[in-house]
Amino acid sequence: MPKLNNENSKCHVFTFYDGPIFVAGSKTLFTMGYDLKFVLPHFEILSQHKGRSIKAQFDASSLKVFCAIADHKEVLDVLPKEKKKKINDIVAGEILQSFRFRRIYFEGKATMASSTQGTIEGELSLRGTSAKVKGQIVAEGEVLKAVVSMDQRHFNIKPYSAFLGLLKIKPIIKVVLELPANALG
Repeated sequence: MPKLNNENSKCHVFTFYDGPIFVAGSKTLFTMGYDLKFVLPHFEILSQHKGRSIKAQFDASSLKVFCAIADHKEVLDVLPKEKKKKINDIVAGEILQSFRFRRIYFEGKATMASSTQGTIEGELSLRGTSAKVKGQIVAEGEVLKAVVSMDQRHFNIKPYSAFLGLLKIKPIIKVVLELPANALG
């Protein structure tokens, strides 16, 4: 089994805005924040014994905001470079503390219940704290998507909040891995 990394796989992290949105009809007039899609380009995943054993490591310092998400669609022109840099600095410095905790580790297993569905579960070590995580695997053509939702607070991370709570992020984040269909053997 070859190593899985950014040359043959993708890793995205999604955060969800939890502040006020001012709407008139179906049009958003004003919002303090957005759901965000991040890309995590530096990672390696090893799967052995048809996925029964998975070890992965992710470079926390490589996590960067890619775009905003509105109505479940990528919005590429909302965040200027300066805003992205500020978000990336906050994530690296305050939230992940990647200067201290450079690596994120996962060790667990994947089980396919059928050729199109399965589960992934194991222990994730993030920012010096470990917790059990569990998610779903779905085959979509030539791609396996592993989706894991997790609560930041299980890793002693306080969900980001600013401007007296007007700008805040929900505690649940979602990690999506896109792997080649043969990734689990």
